[in-house]
Amino acid sequence: MNSKLAQYCLNRQREDLEWVNSKLSYYASKLTGSNWDFVLDFGCGPGDVTKNILLPHCLNVTKLFAVDIQPAFVEFARETFSDKRIQYFVLDITQKTPQQWAKMFDKVFAFFSFHYVKDIRKFLEVLWGILKPGGYFLSFGIASSPLFSV
Repeated sequence: MNSKLAQYCLNRQREDLEWVNSKLSYYASKLTGSNWDFVLDFGCGPGDVTKNILLPHCLNVTKLFAVDIQPAFVEFARETFSDKRIQYFVLDITQKTPQQWAKMFDKVFAFFSFHYVKDIRKFLEVLWGILKPGGYFLSFGIASSPLFSV
């Protein structure tokens, strides 16, 4: 197990995680008119939010796909936050999106990862291509930070 990533998960502010969970609880109830069969977590990081916060909101999920571009995060997520309904991938969906993902996802979530996207137009085109008609994209992000420019 990667001790740095384990420490990263332990050091996350409990209030931040509770905030994400409360906001997701509120907005998930508004995402009506589409299923929860196939869900994508874009920028899953170490997988703790994917399994402990997002998955409980995906009551009837067939498969939750979680992607991140950092192999160490994905490896840690597979080892530490596995679940038979979650499949973790090392993937930059703006560079290469699996063809079988076309119009596949009912919901796409991005928790504090959207601000890392370099080509927003390309990302939105990919989203359009992978979301089913009537599907939803929900992103929680950073509007300002004293640590870096957003």
